[in-house]
Formats: sequence, C-alpha cells, structure tokens
Amino acid sequence: MSDRAPDQAANLTSEVHKDNQWIFEHGTAHTIHRSPFTRDGGEGFVSPTFIAIDHRVDAQAARIHQAPHTWLSDGTVQEHLSRRTLRQPQGVIAAQEIFGPEATGGYYVESVPGFGSADDFEAHRWVLVTEPRDGQSEPNVTTVPYGKKLRRIRSKLRRRAARRSGR
Repeated sequence: MSDRAPDQAANLTSEVHKDNQWIFEHGTAHTIHRSPFTRDGGEGFVSPTFIAIDHRVDAQAARIHQAPHTWLSDGTVQEHLSRRTLRQPQGVIAAQEIFGPEATGGYYVESVPGFGSADDFEAHRWVLVTEPRDGQSEPNVTTVPYGKKLRRIRSKLRRRAARRSGR
C-alpha cells in the first residue's frame, strides 16, 4: 500500500461530501411514476423507466405527466430509446426539451440509482432531481430514503440547521 492511499481516500470522501451537499442544497423533490416503456437491459434483464414530476407543479401535474406518458407509449419513440438513437446522453430528459416550456417540471428518467428490480420501485415514491453544476451534463437523480431512515436523516438535518442558526 502506498503512502498516498490515505490522501486519495480523503480526497474521494471530500468529493462525495461536496456532491451530497450540492444535491441537498439544490435538489428538488419529485414524485416518481412508472412509464409505459420498459427498457431491455440485455440477457433477459428488463427494467422500468420513469416519469418524475416536480412536487411544486400541483395544478399542471396531470398534464405534465400525460405528455411524456403518451410520448413513451409510442412504438417509434420506444424503438429510438431502445437503440439509443434519440439523443446522447439520454438517461434523463427534461419534458420541456421535448414539449416546450409548458412542460417544465417533468422528466423522463431511464433508470434510478438504487433501484434493482421493478419491485424496488414500490418502496420509493420520491427522488431528488438536481440540475448539474456545469449546465452541460444531465440532471442527477437521487432516491429519497423512506421510513425510519428518512426520519433519522431529517432529524439530523434539523439539529444541524439549528446549530447553524444559533438556536
């Protein structure tokens, strides 16, 4: 083992903390819904794709959901997505990119990190969508923990915020 290994581990940990902080500060909660398109991962592995809807678009949520749902139901679109000929990269596509500014708040999400099978989807109903810092890569999609884990995280964040504000 080299003398530099601990420094590299510390740098990696520091980068992860910076990324997590960016997601925490800039991520927006979205509900996640299965789309009608199921992606073929090869060798018999298939995985669902998703439509994410910003929680702040209450009045337009049904309309914003319907547009990508209809689009993803089209066989030609599914073929392009399967062959990856629609656009590169295509893991997360903002609905306004396809449908215009009226669809702001929706996303097509090819996969969500942390989801294993379609059954895992049932345990998660929320994700954070974070626009990239560089403005050039795709938005980042992060699962939101649930149950006891979410309560522990929220409690920890409240304590941290209280310390920062001097309460």
